Amino acid sequence: MAGIIFSLVVYQRMISIEKAALYIVAQVIGAICGACYARLVSNWDLYDAGGKGVNHVLDGHALWQALLAEILATAFLVTVVLNTSYAATKLYGHAPIAIGGAVLVCHLALLPLDGCSINVARSLGTAVASGSNDRKQWTHIWVFIVGPLLGGVLAGLNPLWVDRTLEPTTHVPAPAPALTA
Repeated sequence: MAGIIFSLVVYQRMISIEKAALYIVAQVIGAICGACYARLVSNWDLYDAGGKGVNHVLDGHALWQALLAEILATAFLVTVVLNTSYAATKLYGHAPIAIGGAVLVCHLALLPLDGCSINVARSLGTAVASGSNDRKQWTHIWVFIVGPLLGGVLAGLNPLWVDRTLEPTTHVPAPAPALTA
């Protein structure tokens, strides 16, 4: 996700700009290949009836509504990812549940509005694989690029997520022991 990569480069300097660029290029290429493969192996009628997986602002909603929703949903998701990825929470292993729950909430909120992007590469991949502009996916693509990027920046500006790497003197309670039968 570009938002997380941006936050790691700019705010924490945890990865280099070159490495971040490679991550983004790899994610976009992977998304395009994955969407093209899904189109290739799918029943064409079923694939087309499902909207080809493209993101577009649905009728009855304004572009600004979709943009604001994408910004807020991406900021929420990136905040959850950043807050569950520091050393103290890694000990407990709850990150997958929290991140999966955040993705679920974002999808439940945004699917009826714009198909829920929250990921620039996913939107670009399906738009390329669709091969057309039937659903205005290329007309609306800026919403699905700008929204997640601004959401990632917004999440990165939140001072609460700053990596709290544990010092040797920091006490972290041990995880509860596993139940045995």
